[in-house]
Amino acid sequence: MLVSITVPDRCEPAFLEAARRFLAAVRRPPPPALGGSRLKFFVGLHQPGDSQHFSRAFISVNRLRTRIKTPIAAQEWIMDSGAFTEVSTYGGYRTSVEEYADEINRWS
Repeated sequence: MLVSITVPDRCEPAFLEAARRFLAAVRRPPPPALGGSRLKFFVGLHQPGDSQHFSRAFISVNRLRTRIKTPIAAQEWIMDSGAFTEVSTYGGYRTSVEEYADEINRWS
């Protein structure tokens, strides 16, 4: 199971520290009744550069499209399609499958 936590665009260092403590606290294996699998939390970031503060990050393709390719500092990260914003703002997804695949290839 993957869970994301969103960090605001501008946040206090205390918030970042609290998020890191929270992530450390939930890294314990779940009880056997839950199958013994581990949860992975990915912090949702508005600024890809903030990934340097976390081992896992969840970053929208909308934030990556205009960036010069620079590595994402998080050890593991998920690229969000940005579809919710696209559909709610424009009534549909304006990016073709091929364009989205190009972004995946660019950042992987």
